[in-house]
Amino acid sequence: MVQGFSDPRLGPQALELLASGYAPDAVIRALERSEDCFEYRQLAVINLHGHTAVHAGSRAPGLCATATGANCAAGGSVHNVRQP
Repeated sequence: MVQGFSDPRLGPQALELLASGYAPDAVIRALERSEDCFEYRQLAVINLHGHTAVHAGSRAPGLCATATGANCAAGGSVHNVRQP
């Protein structure tokens, strides 16, 4: 898992959920329910089977984008850019 505007507690929580059999999209939903600042976060999760999920919160700083493909997930942001 990678994350923007990070909270180091989310990584171990995500790994526990994946180890318990949660799919990546279920991991993101579970973290969303347990985390107050989730809309500031940008997350990408991939499991051992190559299934992916991404989240870019509506309040994440800067210009954010995410993408998924076969066995990969990515998220990125650019700060100090004027948004239209």
